[in-house]
Amino acid sequence: MSVTKIKAFLLNLYPELGRLKHFSQITAAIIPIFTPRIKRVVRWGLPIVTTIIVLFLGVTIGRFVLGFFILRDITPAPVELITPAPTSTYQSTFLPIKRSIEEFNPNLPDPLPPVFDDKISLEPIVE
Repeated sequence: MSVTKIKAFLLNLYPELGRLKHFSQITAAIIPIFTPRIKRVVRWGLPIVTTIIVLFLGVTIGRFVLGFFILRDITPAPVELITPAPTSTYQSTFLPIKRSIEEFNPNLPDPLPPVFDDKISLEPIVE
C-alpha cells in the first residue's frame, strides 16, 4: 500500500484527522516504517486473532447454553424409617386347624398298580 492510499483511507475513515497540523508529517514518516509490519499482521495475525476470538466466543456461548441442560446436584430427602407397631400375641383355639391347613399336602399318594389279569376280555359275558 502506498502512503497516499493509506492517508486517503485514514482521512476517509476519520475526517477530523485532516484538521491536525502534523498529520501529514506523521503519516509521511510512520507509514513507510509500519507498512511491512502491517502486511504481516494483516496476512497472519488477523486470521489467527479472529479464529481465537471466534473460538473463545463459541466456548463461552456453549458453556452458557449447556448450563440450561446440565442437571444440578439433587439431594434426596432423608428416608424415614418405618418402625412396625407392636402387636400382642395371643393363643387362638383355631391355631391347630390353621397349621393343619397350611401344612396340608395336596398331592395324593401313588395308588397301587393294578393287578394284571389275562382272563379279562371286552366281549359280553354269556350266562
